[in-house]
Amino acid sequence: MKRPGRVAVGDRVRFEGRIRGVLAVAAQAVTATDGEEPYRVVPLLELFAASDFEVMDSPVRMPLPAASLLEAFPAREVERALWWEGHILEVLHGLPPNAEPGTTARPEYGPDRSLTARQRAKAAELTAAGHKVSASTVAHRRRRYQERGVLGLADHRPVRRTAEFGEVDDAAVAAMRIPATFIYAGIDIEHGSLLTGTRGAQIAGRFTLIPTRPFPYNSEWRGLVATMEKALALRRHRPGTLARLDRYLHDRTSGMIGALSHQIRGAAIDAIFNGTEKITKAGLKAVPLDVAAESPHVRGPRSSR
Repeated sequence: MKRPGRVAVGDRVRFEGRIRGVLAVAAQAVTATDGEEPYRVVPLLELFAASDFEVMDSPVRMPLPAASLLEAFPAREVERALWWEGHILEVLHGLPPNAEPGTTARPEYGPDRSLTARQRAKAAELTAAGHKVSASTVAHRRRRYQERGVLGLADHRPVRRTAEFGEVDDAAVAAMRIPATFIYAGIDIEHGSLLTGTRGAQIAGRFTLIPTRPFPYNSEWRGLVATMEKALALRRHRPGTLARLDRYLHDRTSGMIGALSHQIRGAAIDAIFNGTEKITKAGLKAVPLDVAAESPHVRGPRSSR
């Protein structure tokens, strides 16, 4: 099975008999166009395991943001953002958007040229056409486009507004005006700066603090590991392998669900790319975890197993 080195925003991929455009890439999934539907979120493991999966060569424009967001910008600024998009796509993929099938990239944007070289070529091309830009400017625009799409290419200065309630925190304003329950998550909030000073008093007066702790090793943890294992799409993985390692996984991650997800996901991706298509204890050990999960004060006493 052919597997790609990467999937990037703007790529076109073949999946389940359709050509789809990649709109966003996260650690565990990609967001792709889905025919008449606005988009579809596909887990990376499911995408890579599909028998017809293939990364195509032609770029695809990212979808425009909601009309209400675009209307906040002057028409000239929207037009310039779309103009930049065409050039950035050529830098990323070697071809401008809407290129005809079979079109080959210009030599300066060919697959043998590095991203840095293509950015320099684009800067030289635009400068020669009367738009003086540097390679660093092209690189900055490219990163902004990959992070935020067309909105990342627009100049936001014309639409910046003064806060309606002056120095009152936006979180406090939202809690007062919107009939909904807001949940904010963070680390060590009660001892940090969020709840200090005037701004902190505004927030503290409208929210309830719910402390959370790492999962203890119990039936809930074992069920969590089993649920994650059922979601694996590895062809040679033996069901029950992770369930038998649930104590080891708890010791290694200190009961932190984020570290657990990262360890299993990392081992699964490694198993796909090395061709084994199964998770083993050795594969789990090879996945480095975050500092918090590895810290002695978080880990506490280790199990004897």
